[in-house]
Amino acid sequence: MTFLTRFQQLLEIFWRNQQVDLNILVHDRLKNPVESIGNTIKLFNYYHTFFSSNLPSMTDIGLLQIDSKGSRTTLLPTPKDYIAQIESMIPKVIRERTDESKKWLRKAISNLGKPVTNVEEFV
Repeated sequence: MTFLTRFQQLLEIFWRNQQVDLNILVHDRLKNPVESIGNTIKLFNYYHTFFSSNLPSMTDIGLLQIDSKGSRTTLLPTPKDYIAQIESMIPKVIRERTDESKKWLRKAISNLGKPVTNVEEFV
């Protein structure tokens, strides 16, 4: 595989990662958020390993030698940065949802203590 072919594949993955909206992982209507977050983190870990093993620091192309250390330092940490964003986002969302649940529960408990005069109020 030539350097350009390998580098193009890595740049495509990098570009797709740049397009990702991590907020979708904590959306209220997401069917299985735990599995989705776990799979996303596994994918970013795979990308980090893939970048580490397939992105050379130097490559010989005929008479030229290409130094790709700058590209390597830009591309390599991006999957780990996304994992860090996910890990910082999750506790905030859990805290917000827990607070919402507490408010609803307090309101429901206070409504249980109210006297009921007819069937419509009971239901």
